[in-house]
Amino acid sequence: MMMNWVLLVSCCAAADAPSSDPVPVPETREDVKKGLEAHKKATPRLPNPPAGGDNRLARVNNGRFRAYYLPFTATDMVASREPDPAMTLDNTFKVKLFWITSRMNHCIYCLGHQEHKLLAAGVDDDGIAVLDGDWAAAKPEEKAAYAFTRKLTISPDQITEADLQSLRAFYTPTQVLEIIVTVAGYNATNRWTGGLNIPAEEDGGFFRKPDSPIRLDTFLTPTSPKYAKMRSQIALLEGPPTRAAREPRDRIEAALAAAKTRKPLLPMADGEGSNWEKLLRTFPKAGEGRIRSLKNLEKQGKLSAKLRAQIAWIAARQDRAWYALADARNRLRALGMSDAEIEAIDDPQAKRSEADAAVLNLTQKLTAMPTKVSDADVAAVRKHFNDFETAEVVYTICNAAFFDRVTEAARLPLD
Repeated sequence: MMMNWVLLVSCCAAADAPSSDPVPVPETREDVKKGLEAHKKATPRLPNPPAGGDNRLARVNNGRFRAYYLPFTATDMVASREPDPAMTLDNTFKVKLFWITSRMNHCIYCLGHQEHKLLAAGVDDDGIAVLDGDWAAAKPEEKAAYAFTRKLTISPDQITEADLQSLRAFYTPTQVLEIIVTVAGYNATNRWTGGLNIPAEEDGGFFRKPDSPIRLDTFLTPTSPKYAKMRSQIALLEGPPTRAAREPRDRIEAALAAAKTRKPLLPMADGEGSNWEKLLRTFPKAGEGRIRSLKNLEKQGKLSAKLRAQIAWIAARQDRAWYALADARNRLRALGMSDAEIEAIDDPQAKRSEADAAVLNLTQKLTAMPTKVSDADVAAVRKHFNDFETAEVVYTICNAAFFDRVTEAARLPLD
């Protein structure tokens, strides 16, 4: 009798354990629609925030989670979305880039929002379906931007000057930077909403334009035969590409030394500040909002400065983002860590606490393999941090995804 009870308890415990399986990536257009509709009932990896509140961001679930778990980011979030006079690219075009980014990162929440925005802008279902890799009929400038978005999203460690040249054939230098900053921001957002598995809203009516008859209460709409069963050409159906093996310390030092004297490939604003600040100030409104957001995390966040810098170090190592890596090392040195201790942060052979191991695992996965993040990965962090701290761990990883892509694609020299 006792044995049966033990077995029953064990079975229940196993059934209640967070799943270590990631959410499957849909293959076809019909699969995408089914996944989007099902995501309305998804279970988030942090508790749903309480209803109510007067924060205007809380009309969508992403905003509710941000406003509740990261209240100090709310003002900067609004500011970063204000129209910027230096940003000249068409908004619907950028939403298409967001769709592509979200599809590759398998961020179901963000993908659904982009579907609604594109439909509201007059793009029909076939016009959305072609974004899944059927780019043959796209204009040359669109193809160039789509291909760059794909590479910056899944392989930021492999972006070269030639990739930027492919954009310069169609876009001004400031527009090239706009694409980079925009897509980097989408990658950050994907890691927040996807990393926390934030459920979709039941209705997308808030995207509908006044007097528009378009239906946004369901994703289960008819699909043309051409695209219904077409397998995606951009989704990571076979898994994310493998990043290069972790470099030894001498190669890291050589890369950092080379980064000291390299020339930036994109425009930078005049004035004082670090190179990353001058780069973002090319966009006086959106850039300043992002700068404030990154700095406010350092001032108002609940995590220790050391842990935030360690997360930045881990992410930069994954992304081969040398400017970001040098910045993280400078912060860690200022906090009293030796170079040997810094090097051990992501050393697979180093001894570390369970808490540090959980943060390392989530940071590496969410940085390089967001499609593989599972309930168990976030639950492991929650064992050692409260929910607000866990949210900040995820948010810090998101900021690193943005910072790494922008600073390295621009080839910023070290400060």
